[in-house]
Amino acid sequence: MWILLKKMMRDMWRMKAQFISIFIMCALGMLIYSGIEGVWNGMEQERISYFSGSKLADIWVNVSGLEKRDAEKIQELEAIDQVQLATVKSVYLDQESDVHICLTADESNEVSQPQIVQGEPYECDAEGIWLDAEYASKKNIKIGDRICLYGDKGKKEIEVKGIGYDPEFIYYTGSSTAMAPDHEKYTFGFVSQNTMDQIVSNGSWNQMKITVKSGSDIHQLKADIHTELSGKYLGAYDRGEFATVSQFRNKIQQIRKMSIMFSIIFFLLALLTIYTTMTRIVRKQRTQIGTLKALGFHGIQIKIHFALYGFLVSISGAILGYELAPYTITPVLLDLQKDFFSLPEWKAQNSVWSIGLVILLAVICTLAAWISSGAIVKEAPAALLRNDEGHSWKKVWLENIRFLWDSLSFDWRWILRDAGDNKIRTMVGIIGVFGSLTLLMASFGLQDSINETNRKIYRQQYTYYEKFKLDTSLVEKDKAKVEDELDNQYQWITELSCETGNAGATCLENVVVLDKGYYMTLRAENGGAIALPGDGVVLSQNAAKDLHTSPNQFISILAGGKQMCVKVSSIEDVNSPQGIFMSRTYWESLGNSFMPNTLLAGKSRNIENVEKMVAVNGKIRLDEQYSEAKKIIESVHGVIVLLIAAAILLSVVILYNLGLLNFTERYREYATLRVLGSYNQEIKSLIIKGNVIHIIIGWLFGTVIGWCFLKIYVKTVSTTAIEYSPYISWKSYLIAAVIAVGSSLLINLLVAGKATKIDMVESLKSVE
Repeated sequence: MWILLKKMMRDMWRMKAQFISIFIMCALGMLIYSGIEGVWNGMEQERISYFSGSKLADIWVNVSGLEKRDAEKIQELEAIDQVQLATVKSVYLDQESDVHICLTADESNEVSQPQIVQGEPYECDAEGIWLDAEYASKKNIKIGDRICLYGDKGKKEIEVKGIGYDPEFIYYTGSSTAMAPDHEKYTFGFVSQNTMDQIVSNGSWNQMKITVKSGSDIHQLKADIHTELSGKYLGAYDRGEFATVSQFRNKIQQIRKMSIMFSIIFFLLALLTIYTTMTRIVRKQRTQIGTLKALGFHGIQIKIHFALYGFLVSISGAILGYELAPYTITPVLLDLQKDFFSLPEWKAQNSVWSIGLVILLAVICTLAAWISSGAIVKEAPAALLRNDEGHSWKKVWLENIRFLWDSLSFDWRWILRDAGDNKIRTMVGIIGVFGSLTLLMASFGLQDSINETNRKIYRQQYTYYEKFKLDTSLVEKDKAKVEDELDNQYQWITELSCETGNAGATCLENVVVLDKGYYMTLRAENGGAIALPGDGVVLSQNAAKDLHTSPNQFISILAGGKQMCVKVSSIEDVNSPQGIFMSRTYWESLGNSFMPNTLLAGKSRNIENVEKMVAVNGKIRLDEQYSEAKKIIESVHGVIVLLIAAAILLSVVILYNLGLLNFTERYREYATLRVLGSYNQEIKSLIIKGNVIHIIIGWLFGTVIGWCFLKIYVKTVSTTAIEYSPYISWKSYLIAAVIAVGSSLLINLLVAGKATKIDMVESLKSVE
């Protein structure tokens, strides 16, 4: 075996380019997958641990006129584990009208427990405030400091007793006008019920936090709660609907889907190349295998010898990628998430799938070498030493068209016959080009799709200058004053979060009621305007899926304690927002009063007067929303850049490896052409022309398959809030095509340059 080990080391050095390429592909594949998996799996494990440790509620129920006996009735339901009453109110902080704090006063501390990291443990009856750690850090607030809260009862100075985090506020934007968390503007805190009563009027309980028993039907339980509470019931949210909680899980799923979808294509290409490389390396050693058999080596020894080629290279590359990931890719991508989510602890963690992938890579490479050598080892030593692989040259179909075949030059006849005789080699070359183009189109296209969707939303669907959130107490006199100030440059909207359902499902959906105006115009995926009917509602695709409904069916909407039955007129591909849309006319025909809580305004000279009105409790300009939407992209931008870099590197490695192998297999044929009088330049031309077929066919297939994969990829990474539309700009496509095709051409030129180094005597001499 020592002789075989020496031979293996010499072979690896002699064919180092091919083995290095396998090493790089294994290392790169594991680095990308393990690096991204460490992010989303670490976030997922922390989510599970955080939610479990804090006993996060399973359901939040908003109630009006809530009493203790109501909680007792709900507690009696079979599926209920615990019920905790709470008062949740939003007030101003430190006399700054644009800084809001969401105050919570819990009846007890059994459900959704705050995680205090500094100061005293949270006590729901104690005086003082337990403050958001992110806000405290940004404002440099310490334990014992005193802050002022401003409610409708006036000012209340209060001592900071503790600083911490809360699972209900992982992704807290504070307002529907905000796109991303801003803890300096919207924060949260916990106070006693006594303190709450001193700050706001009507500070009685308005929310139930409920945990349920394992295996309970959440949807049925929400229906039972609705029945028990009757007219007091305003709506219920489960963890998938409670936005400040669900956004964190949605982000985990988004990153997970991005990494898995990309990794599947990445590994399929890498494994195909690795398998092909190992097979062809073994086949090129027919003579050596014949010599070893003639010297008395057993077949099993030879197969183990070649299996070690694949095992050692692949396992070392995969382990290197796996070990480097936690120190390179994972921490960089994890840091990008910290700006958007509030957690007491961040840590990366890989699952057993990463280890399984290391083993899978090693097994496939080992089996490729084992199977390839197994078929050759069965042959007799005499046949192996003749190095006769049993080629049977057959006519290609084009030869049957005599006038066309006769018109072709010698070069193209030779190329077509070679392609027909070596179909697998030709197919792998084509796959290398179109696979590279597919990955590159998906990477560049994903970024373009997100940017284009945001542009459509904030430049075509929304055309206002500024958006105002209004108090529900807005009276007709105030409305008239606003309309007069804005000089008809406005549009009133009511935005609600309502419990909706039909016979098949019940869930929470956004309901948007639009008055006449053009500052919000729903746009379909193709960019066309969607008209709101006067006798029904329009549903987004996501809402229709949630409700399992279709056009001309009816759904129920619970708004303000009133149950309504509405007709689904159409289902449209709306990018954002997702939900239910109806006109003011239809809303009022259902017996409702139109009480707008949102104002869209154009750029009026008097807009500053509207900003100062008491009824306005939040505002944001469209340009600011667009900027925030771009900022949100940064949370996945690092992943996108990483995938682009990986696609480029993989393309170069695969195409170089395939080009080098093709040259090696044709080495004897090129030497024969040199002996027959061909010049080096003519052989170079022959090599380049031969690969032009691969490039053209690969480019055509890659363009079609790349677009199809991009459509699937974009839909996969869409969220419950935004449905992205597939799009790739001509510049991005051109860059992707230039990289894939250009890499192939450049590599062919490098390989063609080896034609000048052909040793005709060594190549053509007989083993006999």
